Amino acid sequence: MLESWYEEIWHKHKDAIFQYILLRYAVNVMDAEDCTQKVFIELLVQGEKLMEHPNIAGWLYKTAYHLGKKLQKDYKS
Repeated sequence: MLESWYEEIWHKHKDAIFQYILLRYAVNVMDAEDCTQKVFIELLVQGEKLMEHPNIAGWLYKTAYHLGKKLQKDYKS
């Protein structure tokens, strides 16, 4: 059940999350892809705790925001 839920979320949101990160935080496609993967890895780690989340898209964007800010910080150091 977790696997099918995860796959559904991945297919539905991966492109939008990638674009969000690319346009706001990353300086290249490779970094945006890596950051997008980190968002979905965090989703997988959180797993069943998030299956009942009322706004999974909001959670994805919030996670992308925090990881994107970290990426920008890493660029500066």
